[in-house]
Amino acid sequence: AVLGMKKQLLAHPRSCSHLLSAVDLHSQPGLEIVVVGDPAAASTKQLLHPLHTRLCARKVISYYIPTEPLFKDVAYMNGLNSKTGDTTLFIFEDWELKGTATTAKELKDALMALHVA
Repeated sequence: AVLGMKKQLLAHPRSCSHLLSAVDLHSQPGLEIVVVGDPAAASTKQLLHPLHTRLCARKVISYYIPTEPLFKDVAYMNGLNSKTGDTTLFIFEDWELKGTATTAKELKDALMALHVA
């Protein structure tokens, strides 16, 4: 099917990546990573590095700040707290909590278990 679209893909090269992202989103369950911690902290950026170094079009990264009133109405985020005081990632697949991570290795392992990595 893609070979039949060669002319269109050559004329609009970005459309191929958008097409692949759409197919990926349609064919797999949704994945959301909720970050509980300071988004600007170096430790948070280091922890999220595995998500930014691989194709995972179906992911959404949300930041949760428990003290912000905005988050009180987001039911599945209520009660999410950092276990150690450090940045903690909560990994949801189709709105169900599948795991947590406080290190890049834990995140990689959780993604592997969900066949994302």
